[in-house]
Amino acid sequence: MRFSEMVEELKNENECKIIFINSGAFYIAIEDDAVLLHKELGLKCSCFQKGTCKVGVPINSLDSYLEKIESLGYSYIVFWLDREKQELKVIKEFEGKDNEIEEENINCELCKGMKANQSGGYFEAYFRYCIDKKKQREQENEWK
Repeated sequence: MRFSEMVEELKNENECKIIFINSGAFYIAIEDDAVLLHKELGLKCSCFQKGTCKVGVPINSLDSYLEKIESLGYSYIVFWLDREKQELKVIKEFEGKDNEIEEENINCELCKGMKANQSGGYFEAYFRYCIDKKKQREQENEWK
């Protein structure tokens, strides 16, 4: 099982709770959890895989983010993956209200386009072109 498959399975088993799992120096949340954390806490979304957003919280900042989530009243589970021992443990949990957001991504062009059109290289090339154009416009606006 790949890491992404494990995270998706944990999310499916606990669909109404925000799920965090450690990955390197971060705890990540995906799909609707990432969208909720983006909207409520301003965390930056990136692509976990095509059509699925993720957010990352630095390991040393987790407790401060969990306090904010608790103050908003949302349920969560924090998993710790020990790769050496091949163990997965729940290390923190909070019972609150359900995450009712059903969006898996924040409709970034890459995610939206990849879900809608699995055409491969053509779309990706066009997407990169659009990103370059957007950056160019942003730079032009900064100079004004």
